[in-house]
Amino acid sequence: MASPLIVQPSAKDTFIRSDNPTTNYGTDILLKTYDRDTLTIRPLLEFDISGLPADQTLLSATLELYYVEISGTDPVGKTIWAYKQSHPDWVEAEATYNIYKTGSNWTNPGGDYVTSDPAGGSTTFPADYGWMSWDILDICQDAYDSSIAVEILLRFETEGLSSEYSGGYFYSNNYSTAYYRPKLTIEYESEEEPGWAGEFGGVLVDATDGFDGVAIDELDGV
Repeated sequence: MASPLIVQPSAKDTFIRSDNPTTNYGTDILLKTYDRDTLTIRPLLEFDISGLPADQTLLSATLELYYVEISGTDPVGKTIWAYKQSHPDWVEAEATYNIYKTGSNWTNPGGDYVTSDPAGGSTTFPADYGWMSWDILDICQDAYDSSIAVEILLRFETEGLSSEYSGGYFYSNNYSTAYYRPKLTIEYESEEEPGWAGEFGGVLVDATDGFDGVAIDELDGV
């Protein structure tokens, strides 16, 4: 297995919020989420995975965000999903709840995303601040197969609450300390491992043909 590809920070990130649908937050040091009926907040992130070599099998892909602050009710135990966001041409300094770039509206205000093909990944808020992680292998495989960046939209599973609503905040790519910025780690290996041949226990072995060795003694007189 090759060394993992670690992409940090995200190439682009921001959050979009329903109460300020025309405001952009692309320079904020936080990525915010919220699940109230009168306030939906969702982060957007993009990771450039062009550093992956061709013809690789992706083994795992983990999105990590550093959880740093809450608002409202503690979100501990609540589920938050990472889905594939549908517009790779969104603009970090222009995206809002209504548009993904100047002159281009979301089909659905609040961001367009898919929940299957590829499947998203989920996790739950912990009791303490620190790194949170999502398994987004399907999203990364889809991006790799399509030769595009990894596009992510985050949202609470519990959006639309009229009580016990919560906000969970993470550091963005604008945070001053690089260590805490959003990170994507992908483990991979070559689709075609090189074959080898040699002697093993008195048997000639060619790994390209499986372990169909021929005893060295059998080759006498050939």
